[in-house]
Amino acid sequence: MTVLTKRGPEVVTVRDSRTASLLAEHANAVRTYIETGDETKLRALRRGHFSLRGRRIELALDEGTLDRLAAGGELQYEVYRR
Repeated sequence: MTVLTKRGPEVVTVRDSRTASLLAEHANAVRTYIETGDETKLRALRRGHFSLRGRRIELALDEGTLDRLAAGGELQYEVYRR
């Protein structure tokens, strides 16, 4: 899956449904924010990070960061990679 971090999209291998659900929820919240400017779904996320092989990965939640990534074309990615 591709996750949007503060530095931009990062490809990760997710092996549990809880993390996959978080990443899908985050992707939907980001899309809603970019398309409408409504940050409600971003603020409603239960967690803003997850662990992967002992490494903490922070999700991009800040509106300023998302605006910067969008302006730089960093939001053109597929959540699920084949």
